[in-house]
Formats: sequence, C-alpha cells, structure tokens
Amino acid sequence: MHRRRQGAGRCAQDKGLSEDYIVPTMDEWEVYPRIAAAVGVQAHQDQVARLPEMSFEQLREKATAIIKEARDRFDYLQRSSSTTRTPEP
Repeated sequence: MHRRRQGAGRCAQDKGLSEDYIVPTMDEWEVYPRIAAAVGVQAHQDQVARLPEMSFEQLREKATAIIKEARDRFDYLQRSSSTTRTPEP
C-alpha cells in the first residue's frame, strides 16, 4: 500500500497538492502508470502477481506505453469520426 501512495503522492507533490486539488484529472494521465507500477510491485511482494517480476521502472514504462497507445487510438478515432460525421437535423 505504501508504494501506491508513493506513486500517487509523488505525482500530487509534483503538481502542487492543495485543498482544491487532490485527485488528478483524466488529462493528467502520467499519474496512472506510477500507480500501476506500484501496484505491480506490491503484487509480487504479496505473491499474487501473474506477470514475471519487473522493477518499478520497467512496470511504469510498460504501463506508460499501454496507456499512451490507448490514448493515441482514442484521439485518432475521435478526430476521424468528427470529420465524417453528418450533421444532425
């Protein structure tokens, strides 16, 4: 649990955690790979992980790549559908 807080906590500190800002927005996606990596490390420590053991940095890089690909695909689909959409009456 401590490592998950460290991932989210570190990102919050980097962004300037305040009374009005405690949860990152979906646009601030860089926090999610940190949390995923921390959870992955903890899963290995708890011996419940299904993937081979990786370092925090390896897990963070893998999660970043997966999330970035998903975001890129979503952006592409959003752009391409907006150019072919017919106006509603």
